[in-house]
Amino acid sequence: MSAAQDRLFREMPETEAREVVEAARREYFAACARYEGAADAYNRIWHGALRPAPAPVDWKARFQGYADAARAELLSDDPNDTNKYFKREARDRRFDAVVSAAREIKPMPEAIADRIVQSYVANLSVIKNRAEAEGLKLDPDNFMMP
Repeated sequence: MSAAQDRLFREMPETEAREVVEAARREYFAACARYEGAADAYNRIWHGALRPAPAPVDWKARFQGYADAARAELLSDDPNDTNKYFKREARDRRFDAVVSAAREIKPMPEAIADRIVQSYVANLSVIKNRAEAEGLKLDPDNFMMP
């Protein structure tokens, strides 16, 4: 970004600046998707394997399964289930003290569990988006397995 563009961007109202950044982000991801589709078609033609591309992964459903399992662990009366939650790599560590304290108050209030699980799913999405932006192929069967 040139100095003039940088100055213009900094003088822009915050809402406008956010809209510009969001539009640039959407265009970047759309361009990545177009490139990936073209590269996939080229590779299938070049290698003579005109087999269909694999079916797209329903990440939303997969994340919902992870969320349901995490919620069950948090609401469980069994301390071993709560310990399983601490092995999840994508958990929001800000809530670790809350989860530890909630072991004493069984069952954990559902509103607290829902907030913790919501943050967990958001972290999963961030990790997935970063990996895709870096061009990594994600294995849906082994993605952030607890």
